[in-house]
Amino acid sequence: ARITSGSQAGLFLGASNSGGITEYFSSMLKRIFQRIVLPAILFCGVFYLHANSEITLPSCVITYPHNNAYYQEGTDLVIRVYSTGLGGTNDPAEIVKVEFFADSLKIHETSGHDRHTYSFVWEDLQAGTYRITAIATDDLGTTFTSAGVIVNVGLDPVIRKGMSAGKGKYLGNIIGHHGIRSDFNELWNGVTAENGAKWGVVEGTRDVMNWTQADYAYNHAYHHNMMYRYHAIAWGSQYPQWITELEPEEFQQELEEYMAAVADRYPMIDQVDVLNEQLRTHAAGTVYFRDALGGAGETGYDWQIWIFEKARHYFPDAKLVLNDYGLENDATAINEMLGLVRVLRDRGLIDGFGTQAHYFNVDQMATRPNTLKSRIDLMASGGIPVYVTELDLRGSSNDDASQLFSYQRTFPVFWEHPAVAGITLWGYVTGQTWREGTGLINSDGTKRPAMLWLEEYMDEQPDTGYPHYGIEHEPDSNLIYNGEFNYGTTGWDIQLHFDAHATMEVVTGAEMSGSNALRICPVNPGTANWHIQVRQNAPFEAGRQYRIAFMAKADTNRVMDVAVQQEGSPWTTHYQRSFDLTAEVQEFSRVFSPSVTDATAKLKFYAGNGQPCIYIDRVEFVDITEPDEEPEPDPEPDPDPEPEAPDFAPVGATWYYTKHNPMYSDDISYLKIIATGDTIVDGIECRILEKEKNLEYTGRPDIEYMYQEDSVVYFWDETFEKFQILYDLTKGEGEYWKFEVLDTHNDNKRDTIRVTVDSVSWIEINDQMLKELHVTYQMVSVEHSQPYSSTIIEKIGDIHYMFNYTPYSTLQYDGPISGGLRCYEDAELGFYSTGIAESCDYEYTDPDTGLTPAQPAVEVQVYPNPARDIINIITGTATGLHFELLDIRGVALREGNLPGDVRLDISAMPVGIYVLRILEDNRLKSVHKILKY
Repeated sequence: ARITSGSQAGLFLGASNSGGITEYFSSMLKRIFQRIVLPAILFCGVFYLHANSEITLPSCVITYPHNNAYYQEGTDLVIRVYSTGLGGTNDPAEIVKVEFFADSLKIHETSGHDRHTYSFVWEDLQAGTYRITAIATDDLGTTFTSAGVIVNVGLDPVIRKGMSAGKGKYLGNIIGHHGIRSDFNELWNGVTAENGAKWGVVEGTRDVMNWTQADYAYNHAYHHNMMYRYHAIAWGSQYPQWITELEPEEFQQELEEYMAAVADRYPMIDQVDVLNEQLRTHAAGTVYFRDALGGAGETGYDWQIWIFEKARHYFPDAKLVLNDYGLENDATAINEMLGLVRVLRDRGLIDGFGTQAHYFNVDQMATRPNTLKSRIDLMASGGIPVYVTELDLRGSSNDDASQLFSYQRTFPVFWEHPAVAGITLWGYVTGQTWREGTGLINSDGTKRPAMLWLEEYMDEQPDTGYPHYGIEHEPDSNLIYNGEFNYGTTGWDIQLHFDAHATMEVVTGAEMSGSNALRICPVNPGTANWHIQVRQNAPFEAGRQYRIAFMAKADTNRVMDVAVQQEGSPWTTHYQRSFDLTAEVQEFSRVFSPSVTDATAKLKFYAGNGQPCIYIDRVEFVDITEPDEEPEPDPEPDPDPEPEAPDFAPVGATWYYTKHNPMYSDDISYLKIIATGDTIVDGIECRILEKEKNLEYTGRPDIEYMYQEDSVVYFWDETFEKFQILYDLTKGEGEYWKFEVLDTHNDNKRDTIRVTVDSVSWIEINDQMLKELHVTYQMVSVEHSQPYSSTIIEKIGDIHYMFNYTPYSTLQYDGPISGGLRCYEDAELGFYSTGIAESCDYEYTDPDTGLTPAQPAVEVQVYPNPARDIINIITGTATGLHFELLDIRGVALREGNLPGDVRLDISAMPVGIYVLRILEDNRLKSVHKILKY
């Protein structure tokens, strides 16, 4: 096949014979052909590919600078090129020279290298924009041209960015729906979109492109001249559901259209994850890509080769990366990945070996750093740079000390390896990472020990003068990003509710502050001001003062509200004021003095319930707290502190449940559980939980015994005479715990119930933020057992019932058992009700008849479930309800009031599991797991 595109050059020969004289002459002829005939053919510009090639093209990857890098005129630019003949299916050739080009002008040539890195310092840069490339030549005369790198040279000084500024490699992080913190640029100098650039997010509906989150991340990198990684093109997870119905030709066309759209929209991509998680069964949807793109074929990798060939065509100025996880602790997996790398290396189709380096693979290597280094050596044997793409660590014990140990023992192995060209961390703020315990900075801004160590480690690394080495970044007192809208709408988003619709765009000529302003034009204004919201993150701390300031006007007189609101249930509004706008520009300034801390809060401009367009500019959210003159010294620690009461079931804690089980009775059962004191069971001090009324069908005893270690609650199981895990609040999405039961349907054989965490979210109860685990219970080996979903709230427990199984049988919810927690109270948390009661005693009025609610419980029906396009939420006569639709990570996708029965369109959402929460007066009423197919 004739090469028609890409930066490839070389000749691939058929396989030689083997054995004796035939092998000798074949080898001799081959070398003659390679050294004499091949250069002549290449010179004439004619070259061919054969499936059984005997030449591996040299690798040639510019690892520095990155695309869109900025330099000041008159300064010097270090160019680094990684090049080797290693990594292909053939005997490696030797690199004899690497040539450096600025546009078409050759600026340097060298044969010297340091562990496969060839360097050149381009001195005294002149203003302009340059496309830098490099050409590597091996001793067979074969050449390969690198992907291009675009750099900008101007008059302004370079602003120092990231803790790795001047340390030789980028250290990046993700930008996602949580927004961009004000400390991002001080800590990081590379950007990856957490989820917003995945195909399923961008094109969930065919030919309807949603670039919002991808733009958000890319624009920040672009405007700050940071390295940007596109994650990802082809991935068997978070792909559009509609591709599964396509014929191969259509599939290929759509994938090419997606690549072309990405390349056109984001020209300054430095790296692109062309294929993500294709190893083994890492991504269940990989089969759709494989089957539609030609399968294994003659090479064994035909479909992967197709993707990389197209990527090379559409992204000539980006590094093509193969990305996967499960590598550091599994040499076999690395070798499997290298099998694909080899055939891509032969063809000049790959520039980077991407290892995600997640905690579940790397934490265990903290005690084996030498083994970790050997695994990175193995990755580097592919002949291309290694990119660490999604690093997160939490330590073997998921605490400060073990996380610090993991970073100290593993991070230097990655950073100091000569083949590692850069590292991206997968989040850094506690509560905003995909897995609990991996954050480096608490939501209030305090740094965990691992973060303090990481900053110190980076500071101690030798200075190289790159990347982003310049004048110090001036901290911005304004906590709002892009308040002057000089970077378009980056940092801002618009949220629409019900049928409201509006446009948001940056305009010039509004005659406000500077040249740009933000215009919000309602098309359908809705019926309430909050139906149209323009928002940005605005976290704050209790006891401090903040100035909210902005300029605003409207086409004609109207009212606009400004609010600071919690982003998540129960959507607490911390501040809200109304402002009368006219056609004249006005400057507004107010002081906000919060009494609580909220790391999730957003500053919101409410533009609904009014037709005229609104213009805003110079938006500020500034901490104006005066520093204390003489801060109080820290109190001396108590030499003999009292032990803290356990979070779960403090003495006096009381739970009230209602249960209805037609399989046993048509009556409603009422249950009251009280934590009465302590005792010793099996040598362990336990809390005693007594039941004033028990449920016969549960098979549980009248008295339960529990104890807690950290965030894990154990219960005494007298069937097996041992403690088992009841709740494990340390688990994150996709993780599980389990306990044993006896299956009475199967001759009392031992079985296991697995409790899998579908997602994690947070709920505020009486000014305390408590974790919620949305879980699925499933018996492991019983065919007749059906899984069911519930929610476990920190300190309170399962909202359906404390014990959602019978110790001698199967899951309680195998039958149509309904009901759940009515209310809970303890001296620490106070009173919490899932209904309208004002106290637990008010509800529990009669020990014989049990609870007497003030009005019937809200019964919400959700159907069909599973669903493909529409789910119906039937509320009956209930009023004052609110719904939230969450993904499995606990991220709110949709929310709104329920004025009555509602039809919810989910057709554009990817296939998967979702959580629907129904609230009444900001109190959780019910939780429904939705299966979207």
